[in-house]
Amino acid sequence: MIEPPITYTQVMLRDEFGERLHKARRDARISSAQRRLIDAVQSEFDQNTNLPIEELKIRIETAYTTELEACNRTARPEYENPEQIVNKILKFYNATVQSKTANIRY
Repeated sequence: MIEPPITYTQVMLRDEFGERLHKARRDARISSAQRRLIDAVQSEFDQNTNLPIEELKIRIETAYTTELEACNRTARPEYENPEQIVNKILKFYNATVQSKTANIRY
């Protein structure tokens, strides 16, 4: 009688841990990307302080765009496609139904 609620709790805890891990990884990547963007722009500025303002703006914008594209390429795999989201919802729903069904039988 007690096993289905324990199994349900275990599934819930595993999912909660997975979501927290995903959020922590995402936050770390965002922080790292922000730092790299700032460093890339600062480096470009430091290396080219004697250039005219317009040329400096162009170089800084190019460095920023390049680093932003690199960040987007690494961050994009982190997002889930709609099929993955549907599968997660179905998995959660099925676990809930199985737990409730098991509780009714016992």
